[in-house]
Amino acid sequence: MKTYLLFFFSLLMLTQSQAQNFAPVGAKWHYTRGKANNLNTMEVIADTLINNLVFKKVKVISYQDYTTKRLECIEYLWGNNDSILYYNYYHNQMFKLYDFSKDSGDILVVHEGKFKPTDAFQIGLWNIDSIDGLSYVIGKTDSVLINQKFERRQVIKQLGSNNNDWRFNTRNLTYAISKIGSTGYFWGSFVGASVAESDDILRCYNDSSTSYRNPNYPNDCNYITGLINVAHIHTIQISPNPFTSYIRIEKNADYKQASTYKISNALGQIIIIGAMDNNSILMNTNNWHPGVYFLTITNKDNITTETIKLLKHHE
Repeated sequence: MKTYLLFFFSLLMLTQSQAQNFAPVGAKWHYTRGKANNLNTMEVIADTLINNLVFKKVKVISYQDYTTKRLECIEYLWGNNDSILYYNYYHNQMFKLYDFSKDSGDILVVHEGKFKPTDAFQIGLWNIDSIDGLSYVIGKTDSVLINQKFERRQVIKQLGSNNNDWRFNTRNLTYAISKIGSTGYFWGSFVGASVAESDDILRCYNDSSTSYRNPNYPNDCNYITGLINVAHIHTIQISPNPFTSYIRIEKNADYKQASTYKISNALGQIIIIGAMDNNSILMNTNNWHPGVYFLTITNKDNITTETIKLLKHHE
């Protein structure tokens, strides 16, 4: 009996330790959503126990028209190196969203038949109370190097019709990456009323040990385009650009708000960050490597007001 209990608790501890490989508290996803480049975020805010498993409590927020919040909800995820599950609180069941043990040609059935999806599926935006069963097929499988470690990667291909359907891939190639989830919107996309809603992309994922940045997304992770207030469009001027040994950042005369500037390289690594206390800042860039950089300006409310692409030439 003691041997059995020891084995049981060892297995439980192993399971829990594997689960901690996925999305520790503070982990955050940033997604572009729709043609207007609206922003969706997911952030792990706590661990919580559901059916004897330590789930991640995730706050999901969807922004529209620059700063308008159109959705905020709480979801629950559990994951290890092989699978990512979500808890459907309407059905009081756990369902597997991603299974990284599957190979090319395998089918993953998330839900069978009609079901009521949780709020992060954004069905409330279309006044839909239930959707058809959710499933997809795995295309080719390979791996991708993230933080000097190879993570398993799968191509996701939809099953079902193109109309009024819920699916994981869009018109772009969509991957599922171990520990991160889909390179499209994590919960998939509804393709019915608006094709624009399926134009989604994972900009960045970050946690205490893992940092992923989509190589095809040039802007800051928090950058929101869409219907930007005209007064915020041109807050600063940059000269020269391209540059070699120095760069000057100048506030426009009619822009009086307190601001913070940040310059990052093409890998998303921050080179310099500071406050725009003065109307003009002169930076020595002799030690910067030639290449592409991004200057991001945020206001006092930590909202991005401008992102500018910079280019350093060889001297």
